[in-house]
Amino acid sequence: MKKVKVIITILITLIVILTVGAIAEAVEFPKFSAKDIEGDVFTNEIFSDSVITIINFWATWNPFSLEEMMELAEAYDNLPGEIEMYGVLMDGNEPGTIFYAEDILEYAGADFVQLLPSEGMESIMNSIRNVPTTMFVDSRGDIVGEIITGACLQGEYLAVINEIIKDVRSSLDNSENKTSNK
Repeated sequence: MKKVKVIITILITLIVILTVGAIAEAVEFPKFSAKDIEGDVFTNEIFSDSVITIINFWATWNPFSLEEMMELAEAYDNLPGEIEMYGVLMDGNEPGTIFYAEDILEYAGADFVQLLPSEGMESIMNSIRNVPTTMFVDSRGDIVGEIITGACLQGEYLAVINEIIKDVRSSLDNSENKTSNK
């Protein structure tokens, strides 16, 4: 019985240490400079313009990405003004892909900016095991909330977005209060 209590105590301690470590470490979206499918250049500055920026990694060869694009288009049309959305066309540097992607985007009615992979995005793209994958980035450039792997319905996106907005606003309010109390 004493061994069981010791093991449980050790497990609880490890869980607390790992949880606190995970909360304390914010994961920053890598610095990048990328062109969109129109040839315009975008950098990490896109994050400072919104409370939350949605980044959806997709590929023209992936049926789940294609299925989800219509959901994303509808979600984008219903986003509050403080939220922005960008796509990252993971196979966008392959010959002919941009033309195919433009047809997909037009069919889906997706008119949000589509970035092409760039050198700065390699580390994050190498960590993606399934497409589509969607990340949420706050105005400081930190990845926040749950990373969504696989296709998601518009209603699910909006629920996740609302929860992340609430958490980010709370975090920003707390950091402003700490600054003003100094």
